[in-house]
Amino acid sequence: LLLKNGFSSFYFSPEDDVLNLKAIGNQWGLMPLYLKVPLFISRIDPALPDNAFLTEKQSYRYLIKKKFDLWYLLAEKPLCLTHRRDKLNSMGIKNFVLDLSFHTPHRKTLLMVISHYNNKTKVPDTTLFNHKAGLK
Repeated sequence: LLLKNGFSSFYFSPEDDVLNLKAIGNQWGLMPLYLKVPLFISRIDPALPDNAFLTEKQSYRYLIKKKFDLWYLLAEKPLCLTHRRDKLNSMGIKNFVLDLSFHTPHRKTLLMVISHYNNKTKVPDTTLFNHKAGLK
């Protein structure tokens, strides 16, 4: 339907799990393989300042970040699926995104993420997020 209406691609949600991706796997989708997942976006100033951390019961940590007059609640650890490229390809997913939007710009970070992408290995200190665990 999207292609028939002039769209050339769409973006898979970083919150999708592997079973959902398998069901909708499509060569036109853009799959994020690395990013700090934005869990919440708001125009309203939160009670916490920029760069503050929140911790929930299960010890998951989240970062409050302000960017372009919007407030984001980000998972502290980035989602990383660079080691899952072959599995995603087998599901028909062929286009990938490495999103460094909420990282401090640094050549070393970019080269490290690209190296793990090229080697099909997982970046250390990252998470699979919902990818294998499923949506809960």
